[in-house]
Amino acid sequence: MRIQQQTQRKASERKTKREKAAAEMDRLAEKFGKWDGVRIIRRFRDCRSGPKT
Repeated sequence: MRIQQQTQRKASERKTKREKAAAEMDRLAEKFGKWDGVRIIRRFRDCRSGPKT
């Protein structure tokens, strides 16, 4: 019984963290408005992989 309670508690903690992260992402989305995530991801990915030849 105790192990089941610990498992449920951990699952509850994970759910809470996930909900907080989703709320933070929603706040950031509201703050930044419409933006092109693909363009930004490509720019940072390309600069990390070195210059294009």
